This record gives sequence, C-alpha cells and structure tokens, in this order.
Amino acid sequence: MSLPTKDTKKRFKKLMKDSGKSKTNTDAGATDTSKKKISTNEKIMNFEEYLNEATFKNDVVIGIDIDGTINNFSGAYNTLYKRYFPEDEVFPVDDWFWYMKMNYGGLPDKEKQKWFKNAKAETFDTAQPYDGAVISVNNIYDFVKTYGFKLNIVTNQVTEEARTKAKIWLDHYGFKYDDIVFVSAAKDKWKHADIMVDDADKVLGNKPLSKVAIKIEQTWNTATTGDISIPNIKALSINIMKNAIEKLKNKTTL
Repeated sequence: MSLPTKDTKKRFKKLMKDSGKSKTNTDAGATDTSKKKISTNEKIMNFEEYLNEATFKNDVVIGIDIDGTINNFSGAYNTLYKRYFPEDEVFPVDDWFWYMKMNYGGLPDKEKQKWFKNAKAETFDTAQPYDGAVISVNNIYDFVKTYGFKLNIVTNQVTEEARTKAKIWLDHYGFKYDDIVFVSAAKDKWKHADIMVDDADKVLGNKPLSKVAIKIEQTWNTATTGDISIPNIKALSINIMKNAIEKLKNKTTL
C-alpha cells in the first residue's frame, strides 16, 4: 500500500477545514437561509474517504498460487510416483502429507522427503491446469488491470529446476500474470501479496489481519478458513474478486 501523497494530504486538510465551516442550506420554496455545520458523522465519512484514497493505491498485488490452486499437482505427483514405483500402492490425496504414506520402495522417511523435493520439478511435465483455471486467472488479470493492480504468481518451488519449469508451464498454458515470485516458506507469500488465492493451510493460517485470503477448498484444508472460500479456481469470478477488493479496502481504513 502507498503512503498519502502530498496532494492527498493538502486536499484532506482543506476538506477537514471546510467541514468545520458553516454552509448554506436552503429548503425548496424558502426565502431564508439557515447555516448548518457538517455533522460529526459526515466528518468521519470524509476521513474514511481520505484514508481510502491515501492508503488504497494502485500498488495492490493479487497473488495466485500454483500447486493445488491452478495446477493439479497431487494428481501429477501420483502419476509420477507410479512411473518410478509401479509395484507400490498410490494413496489418495486426503491430507497435506499424503505422499509420506507411500512406500517409495522401502525408503526411510527422510529419504522420502528428499525424493519428493527432487521430483517436484518433473511434475510440471505432466501436470494439467484445473478445469477453467486459465480462463479464470486471465479474466481476473484483465479485471484487476482496470484498478491498476498487479497480478503475480506467488509460489513455493524448492529447486531451481522447479522454478524454471513452473514458468515454462505457466507460459505454455497461456496464463496472464505480471511477475512470478518464488518464496522459500509458505507464510512468506504474504510479503508479496495483499490478496492471496491459495489452498495451503500454512498460507491461510498465517494471514495478516490487514490482508485478504481467498481459499481454494481442498480435502487437506478443511480446518482452515479464508476471508472468502471457493470450491475451485473455476469459481474465481470477477464478483468474487470485487468482494475481496472491497474487504481489503475496508481493512486498510481501520
């Protein structure tokens, strides 16, 4: 968010100065005029209008996650796992660490985590966008540009190869975005977005009070809430984003 500009401050001082002056109020058909000061409520409304203008500037950033939000990462991962371990059982995705339940040919847990990290980049070779993801994201991109806002992809990709492939994947499917930001921890996404569209518990659960979370409902995040919840990325409509922007606007005026 931007700090108040000098021009905004000047206009606010004038607005508040004028609000203390009397003004002429003439009823229809009346020949006399009576003077009436602006009420306290009107002053408060004027102050809120100032705060809106002062703090809600066009550097607002909409952040959208990749894995589990626009990309069926878990489906791609299970497909990849089966390719490497064809004799092993693939578990359904019912919680965040579903992949740790699988056998990996008998690897210990520490090695399972390492395999997961190293294999993540390869999921972009087969991962498909969720139904309606490209259209929804691109519609939101075009819409927020009418406000002068940015739409960034904000994602946690743990290796350089995964970061490279994430960008290739986004561009291959035609997603519109201004920039792609890679973070090393899920909660760090809030350093790069004012409104975040995400499915991760660690993102939703660490949201600052001054920001807005749009939760993509998944089987692994039922215990976490968002300011707005939608069943899937296809449901991310312009009206949903308008609602999120209004919520953000109200938070910045508190």
